[in-house]
Amino acid sequence: MNPEGLLVEDIEKTGDYSIKLTDDIKMAFKQRVQKMITYYQNSDEFKSITPQNTAAMVFDSKINTVSWWMQTYKVCERGFKNEMRNPMDVRMKLISSIFFGVVNTIVFEGVILKK
Repeated sequence: MNPEGLLVEDIEKTGDYSIKLTDDIKMAFKQRVQKMITYYQNSDEFKSITPQNTAAMVFDSKINTVSWWMQTYKVCERGFKNEMRNPMDVRMKLISSIFFGVVNTIVFEGVILKK
């Protein structure tokens, strides 16, 4: 599925390992891809998934609008629910936050080095 694949096919046919990737091979690859696209577009699978209704959808901005406050709230609520689904992860995050807070306090406030 790439130009090198056509190069390998040519090497297998001729047995000549000195063949290089040329513009002819690249052009043959483009033609092969175009042929595959054409076959696919004419296939029943493509026709079955192509939408039959091509009318443009009308978007009414007054319907289905949610304030950004509500969107923010819902995103935070979803994040909280996702965190609560894994209690061990919550414990580890809490413990690591406390640990690094204590270490930062000791290092940057000079708790041990006060004279």
